Amino acid sequence: MSKRRRRTIEDAIECKICRRRLQSLQTHVLAAHGITGDEYRKRYKVDFLTSDRMRLQLSQTKTPDKSGDRYVPRTRADIVADLKAMNACQPFRNPSDLRQRAPKLWCQVVNHMGSAAELFRKLGFRTRECRTWSRESVLAELKKWNSARHPPGNALSVAAIRQFGSWKKALKAAGIHYDIVRTTRKQAISRAHKWAKRHGALSYGKLKATNPKLRHLLHNKFGGIEAAAKALGLPYQPAHTKWSRQRVIDQIKQRLRQGKRVRAMVVWREQPTLYKWGIRLFKSWDRVLRACGLDPLEHSYARELARASRRRQRSRSS
Repeated sequence: MSKRRRRTIEDAIECKICRRRLQSLQTHVLAAHGITGDEYRKRYKVDFLTSDRMRLQLSQTKTPDKSGDRYVPRTRADIVADLKAMNACQPFRNPSDLRQRAPKLWCQVVNHMGSAAELFRKLGFRTRECRTWSRESVLAELKKWNSARHPPGNALSVAAIRQFGSWKKALKAAGIHYDIVRTTRKQAISRAHKWAKRHGALSYGKLKATNPKLRHLLHNKFGGIEAAAKALGLPYQPAHTKWSRQRVIDQIKQRLRQGKRVRAMVVWREQPTLYKWGIRLFKSWDRVLRACGLDPLEHSYARELARASRRRQRSRSS
């Protein structure tokens, strides 16, 4: 049975903030202290964020890339030469582009050079830097957002929660009142009354077409549009009106007055809602026609063919 090897000083690296000893500080400083690896290096003047043994293991690992070749870094000069060759073949858009194209090379750049962005600047690569959020930049963007009153972007909200712990704490740090920013029930009521004065009765379709945010707001505050209309005393127009037997009969008679055919397939093509409710209420289209005082045989496809043939015969004889 093999003995377990004891850890040495080379196996771990010490965090300058909390004095914890870890193999890598790249994710630790961001999760525990809210700063990036570049900020940690500049603040404490550290060259590497990984232990000596971990850097040695990463340099010795061999993983095949897409072309099938194995990348084995030799010296820093070799890594720089490989980067220049890749940039000459296809220029890098940003430092993260290196991570997508050659993850092992990117890992070696971070471990041996400190930062891919700093190395790209030294080599003179023209790239677009990915934005790194800090507490100061988040507070500045929050103040701009509060003055402009536009919806905050997803990147700003995620960065604010990551840097301050919650959206409410971020607003408080920026000097913005959370109760004023968030929409209250009174604000929802005033918006609903203004909308009703302009558009009339509350309805799902109108709200979805004109003001979808107000529709979601009424759902969140009152549980639905109909409940909001009852609570606010506003008229409500249901989205789907129920049909009755008398309404189906009136629609059939109206088609006859307009000179339209009432055969099942014709009504199904021209007025599918009328056909659907006729079948649902009368169980068959023949019963719909009988309820209207019509003979189903007179309005069948065979009778229409017979009438058409009679018309052709009369036109030929004449």
